[in-house]
Amino acid sequence: MGAPAKSFRVALGALIIKEKLGISDRETVEQIKENPYLQYFIGMLSYINEAPFDASMLVHFRERISAELVNKVNQETIKRMLETTSLTLATESTESTQKKTEESEKEDNASKNRGKLILDATCAPADISYPTDLELLNQAYYRQNE
Repeated sequence: MGAPAKSFRVALGALIIKEKLGISDRETVEQIKENPYLQYFIGMLSYINEAPFDASMLVHFRERISAELVNKVNQETIKRMLETTSLTLATESTESTQKKTEESEKEDNASKNRGKLILDATCAPADISYPTDLELLNQAYYRQNE
């Protein structure tokens, strides 16, 4: 009977998108319809080129998902993120100190200067030939006729 229920992830994700972008209900649905990243955020498995729900559904989402519930979800998410980050940082810090000592020992044995580093992506050595250079065309022509 009736349309199937929308998942909590769809409802919460749509409300987060609406608040984060500061847009109306209709604009939120349009943004979700057009943007595959937002569709992924709300839990859709593949991109669809149609609205996942009507704009009036956001009113029902707001009625059922209170600000207190959103705050609880945020607190739990941050708590879990901090726990995993602290565990990851603890293991990485011990591994990184071991790697740094090994690398410093290797650097002492190796020479310091190993070449030239160009940091700007717009910089390139002038002696590189490009396919549009006339010199390359002339070389190809003369090699072919030899």
